[in-house]
Amino acid sequence: MRRLPDVTLMDREALSQWLQRPATTIRARCKPIAHDTETRRALYDAEQVAETMAGRQRRRVHPQTRTA
Repeated sequence: MRRLPDVTLMDREALSQWLQRPATTIRARCKPIAHDTETRRALYDAEQVAETMAGRQRRRVHPQTRTA
């Protein structure tokens, strides 16, 4: 995570843990705004991703297909 004066940047994996959403959903629905030069990871505006994910419904988990 990186904090800039007006934005907090996070990679997909950190956002996935923070928002409890799959990283693949974040990748499909959100656009990165920067890339980390050391790790080459895509970085996203954390607040913007949180807003986007808040507007999306979660999938229902079916008891028959749920894994322990």
